[in-house]
Amino acid sequence: MFALTNAFRRLAVAPAATAARLPALATPALAAVPIAASTPQLAPQRRHAGEVVNPRKVRFRKAHKGRIPLPIGGSTAGTTLVYGDYGIRLREGGRLTAKQLEAARRVIRRKIRIVKGSEMWLRVFPDVPVTSKGNETRMGKGKGTLDHYMCRVPVNRVVFEIKGPGLHWEVAKDALRQGGMKLPVAFEIVQRKNEEAKAAELAKAIAAEKAAVAAEAAPKAPTATAALS
Repeated sequence: MFALTNAFRRLAVAPAATAARLPALATPALAAVPIAASTPQLAPQRRHAGEVVNPRKVRFRKAHKGRIPLPIGGSTAGTTLVYGDYGIRLREGGRLTAKQLEAARRVIRRKIRIVKGSEMWLRVFPDVPVTSKGNETRMGKGKGTLDHYMCRVPVNRVVFEIKGPGLHWEVAKDALRQGGMKLPVAFEIVQRKNEEAKAAELAKAIAAEKAAVAAEAAPKAPTATAALS
């Protein structure tokens, strides 16, 4: 132990390279590039047609069952449309298996395939492994073998989004309705323009509430009766 401590003490850390030592790297053009601009933006992962919705690689082979997350912090991340014009939003939380998501994806894709240039996005991904054991198996001897993958989806989370240059509301509604029937939870079909109108109304209501609170907190001017007294 003492030998290891002495060895670490004898280690000499070289000083960091400065701009004077590396003149080729300390160029004005490189220094002027902001960090945000040089960082690549993360793009949605693309999957080929017919590929099963399963993770290609996982960090752990098995995992706990876990609880369905319940968002209580007021965040709206994942609850609005980002890529498409129409989508499926869950009205209750639940666990969605890869088989259920794949069945819904195939139904939606089959319905919107007639529209040229139509696209579809899957906003959730089943990456939690689920294990199972056979019936009448004695306790112990470790966790069961891998059976399938699933994902825990909270309430108000958008699952599917679709978009197309000639995709009308009637076609999109029918496709999302049939795809949502493959899911074991209640859902609703949302539209981008309706969501934008609701967001605008909510922003106006919040602004009006803030103005009312500010008016109540502002000091009131003394009235004539108070001045005479």
